[in-house]
Amino acid sequence: MNEIEKLRGAANQLKYPAGIMRNVGHDINGLGFFPGANGTFDNSTIISNKPIMILGQDQDNEKGFAKSCKVGNESYSPTWTNLRALLEKAHINEAECFFTNCIMGIRLKTTKNTGKSPAHGYPDFLKECLVILEEQIRIQKPKLIISLGRIPAKLLSVISKDLLLKFIAIDEFKEIDQWDFAVNRGIEFDNIPAFKTNMVVLYHPSFRALNIIKRQRIAHSSGIDPEVEMLREILKN
Repeated sequence: MNEIEKLRGAANQLKYPAGIMRNVGHDINGLGFFPGANGTFDNSTIISNKPIMILGQDQDNEKGFAKSCKVGNESYSPTWTNLRALLEKAHINEAECFFTNCIMGIRLKTTKNTGKSPAHGYPDFLKECLVILEEQIRIQKPKLIISLGRIPAKLLSVISKDLLLKFIAIDEFKEIDQWDFAVNRGIEFDNIPAFKTNMVVLYHPSFRALNIIKRQRIAHSSGIDPEVEMLREILKN
């Protein structure tokens, strides 16, 4: 059993909240986030050789996921269009990334695929998903985790005491920037011994164009996108 099959097998065992979230298999053949796709640019089933984890909240709603399955990938979406442009500016090779989610499954009976997942209303299910997230990190051992939005960062704080005090009460990006919590170095996870990583919290790609000007961090180099600068800086070390 390869690494992705192991993780997908764990996701298949979850007790999904009826009518709220449902399981997905390897239903997207091309580029897309795990678990709906393999989560790798080269469609590899190995993630332990990928130094960067790109972490979203959950996969999609039912309609959006059905479209991605029909198209065969998610690369047509605004998330991917904006994310790939950002990675290119930051000189990050997509082949070195594992694109994945904190919460397994897709949203049912909703047209929304952004904002807080309905899974948050089901703490037992959410807890089980975080066990799988922990296993993703244990297998991959990324040198950098890129949180797409503040919600994945808050979920990571549940399994990392290093992040808990920072993000437990954070509800707005302005607070993240005000307290200089966007870039986090040397993070340890409670149940993954002898492992440390870094994390950067970015706006979700779908909202970058509207919100990037609001980030309070000032770029050191004139004209540099502050999120691009954060990524370049953290990757230097």
